Amino acid sequence: MEFKDGEEEKSISIKIKDDDDVEDDETFMVKLSEPSVGKLGPFAETTVTIIDDDEPGEIGIKGKDIKISCMEKDLVVKALVSRFNGSSGEISCKYNTVDGDAKDGVDYVGSSGDLVFHNGEISKMVEVKVKNTNSYDKNMQFAIKLSDYKGPEKSKGFADHAVEVTVAIVADESAKKMMDDATALMNLELEKYSVGTEGWGEQFKECFEVGCEVSGL
Repeated sequence: MEFKDGEEEKSISIKIKDDDDVEDDETFMVKLSEPSVGKLGPFAETTVTIIDDDEPGEIGIKGKDIKISCMEKDLVVKALVSRFNGSSGEISCKYNTVDGDAKDGVDYVGSSGDLVFHNGEISKMVEVKVKNTNSYDKNMQFAIKLSDYKGPEKSKGFADHAVEVTVAIVADESAKKMMDDATALMNLELEKYSVGTEGWGEQFKECFEVGCEVSGL
């Protein structure tokens, strides 16, 4: 750094590297040394603070995704977990299924694990297997819950976002209608059979009564 005659100030330019890592603010020092003439003043060094402007975001479930439904024939239900207000760096959480009136091992296959959002990722899908019990009129529920958030100190974790999805396993309306139609048809045929049997019985009875009268003559 050279001060020409009459110059009182000089600027120092230092390049700062921008990355996508979410980290705490960092500092480094700039020091002056070895004056060509005279001596250094009382403030010969300064601290530079690099402020991290990368936002890691938060994890949660959007309002439209907190209640979902599936049918047994679907075999798999998928729940969407989202990342809000930033996507820099890596954050994660755990998930697990929780019984309602739908039971693990009977109505679905319980599941748990880690959801890791890598840099730039804003959504993840949780998949849970559903058991086909061939139930006629099913309407049962279980839940998927988020927990144990992990991320940098500046992250707000789950913040005020929902952390639970309610999953309803419902009846297959088309299969139910087909069964209802088949049952109605079967009942109709049984009714016809019943009416027909009564008719033949009456005919035999009438014939027998007529026969008795003839033999009496």
